[in-house]
Amino acid sequence: MRSLRVVGWVALALTVAACTSSSRTVRRPETTRSVFVGTSTDTGLSTSVNLYSARTGRVVKQLATFGESFTNNGLALSPDGRSVFVTLIGKSSLYIERISTTTGRRTFVAFGAQLAVSPDGRFLAYGTGGEYQELAVKQLSSGKTTTFDLRSLTGNRASFLGGQIAWLGNGYEIALMPEDYLTPVSASTSHPYLTKEASCSQARSDQLCLIVVNLRSSKSPARMLLLSEPQQGQISACLSVPDAVDLVIWTGHHTLIEKVTISGTGMHAVTLADLSPDLVMAVSPSGDGMLYLVGHTPPALWVAELNGGQLVNAHLLVRSSKFGSIAW
Repeated sequence: MRSLRVVGWVALALTVAACTSSSRTVRRPETTRSVFVGTSTDTGLSTSVNLYSARTGRVVKQLATFGESFTNNGLALSPDGRSVFVTLIGKSSLYIERISTTTGRRTFVAFGAQLAVSPDGRFLAYGTGGEYQELAVKQLSSGKTTTFDLRSLTGNRASFLGGQIAWLGNGYEIALMPEDYLTPVSASTSHPYLTKEASCSQARSDQLCLIVVNLRSSKSPARMLLLSEPQQGQISACLSVPDAVDLVIWTGHHTLIEKVTISGTGMHAVTLADLSPDLVMAVSPSGDGMLYLVGHTPPALWVAELNGGQLVNAHLLVRSSKFGSIAW
């Protein structure tokens, strides 16, 4: 069990977790969602976006091809499988397009990056603002957008560009993991977004910073959590558990699947699985399946179930993969 620290007040219990537990019988990944979306770039800098079978690895449908405008700053497949959202490079900023998996039609959605679709498919969350330190939530049917200024929590260095955004299964909370990449400001320099409270920019190198936004809270909807974890982390939606997201940690020697429970009385971390350092590309929406890369130049794409702290029923999907990003 590892120690964690919370900054601010948490109004309700929040679980940052792998959706599965060692005692639960899991479903096969291919029955959880039969397809995933993946991008691959050829030597001519042309990027294709395709739907793939999660059972065989074969291309189910070719959706679109982009030139140098494509970027891996956000890719998502809607829960009903009818839409794929991609991030593209515009003349002055990044923007998001929606691709119909039925017709292939492409439509502009918003300026932003690092997107995530709500569990019911009605809303899109994404990073926005001058340094991508704000969260926007757009209702896809009406276009109504609500923006949350999170600069006091990201601090002067952290940004959601290159970071990650995931919805909790309850549909009204969003977890954000910013990327600490902006140019540091010296201690003697005054900055309008530095506060007496700690921010993600002030997190140590052995800490992961999560920002949780509650869309139903009218007062102080955003709170920050500091997790004592090494190296890099990845979060993704966990639709089968109301107050959870998947948390995958890379230590350099291990890949950890962790369950972090946070309540008003304290918090603790429990490791559900300690795996080999293969690169996890995507976790299934139910949390019981994983797509991961094995080997190098080029790596192979595998799929497996997560059960009892182990990967079981693993099988090869694509022998020589060139995936840039994957969403399941």
